[in-house]
Amino acid sequence: MRAFQTRRSVRVLPAWLQGLRTRSLATWALLLLVAACGGGNTDAVGVSGTTYTVSATITGLRHSYNGGTLRNNGGDDLKIFNNGSYSFKTALASGSPYAVTVSLQPTGPDQTCTVSNGSGTVGTSNVTNVAIDCPYAAAYSVGGTVTGLVGTGLNLIYDADNVSLRPMATMNADGSFVFDASFTNAINGTVYQVSIVNQPTNPAQTCVVQNGSGTVANADVTGVNVVCGTHTVSLWDSSGTQLGTATSRLPARPCSMSMFCVTTAWTKPSRSSSASARCAAFGSASRSIPRRGP
Repeated sequence: MRAFQTRRSVRVLPAWLQGLRTRSLATWALLLLVAACGGGNTDAVGVSGTTYTVSATITGLRHSYNGGTLRNNGGDDLKIFNNGSYSFKTALASGSPYAVTVSLQPTGPDQTCTVSNGSGTVGTSNVTNVAIDCPYAAAYSVGGTVTGLVGTGLNLIYDADNVSLRPMATMNADGSFVFDASFTNAINGTVYQVSIVNQPTNPAQTCVVQNGSGTVANADVTGVNVVCGTHTVSLWDSSGTQLGTATSRLPARPCSMSMFCVTTAWTKPSRSSSASARCAAFGSASRSIPRRGP
């Protein structure tokens, strides 16, 4: 009996396909190895990319022109100018340390700020409990009253040696004005001054400040007075002829020996023969016109 031999055919894969299968198996082996080593917990090694901000709440800081500077972990500087919440630009991953300090104390006015809850470790939420306290002695307001104002655009300004950014008040009618304590920083003993930056117009007026300077004495200042007037002036030439009248603002300017004077008090002022001219003034204001002719 003839024996039959069964032949088994074997498929041989192309070389490029065998290489692909080998690489796929290697990739799966690597993934299994990472999973076995705990690589599946991406949060544990920060692979997820989740980060959290560190912010600080500022209290007691005056309106500071120069401001102060906070730092986190020795860098990431953050400028502060007013009360409120400030966040550092660089966010941190969970488990990262943070340490908030004051690297530069605020000036204009000078203050000393302290940090509470400034250091710790970032958890799984934003850090919001850092507190910056900037105590300051009690400050007082400075103000007063404007009378006689019929024009618009009267600008008053407050100044003192502990103010970097001088506050301004605009008055368009009679009434009271006040520079708030948060802007004056006028603590006890502060030497202050209120002055005029721009005189009113439409119509033109001259305003003068009375009791505009002094020293704060543990109380708000309310006695600064600004008095405004509108002037009708007469102009005369050297022969005694009246040239006309006009409503004018009279800026503070003394008359000299080479001037004719224009004023409401004298109906016919003469050319002055000395350095002391006969000029009348509204408050501290007078006006002079240069002399022409011989």
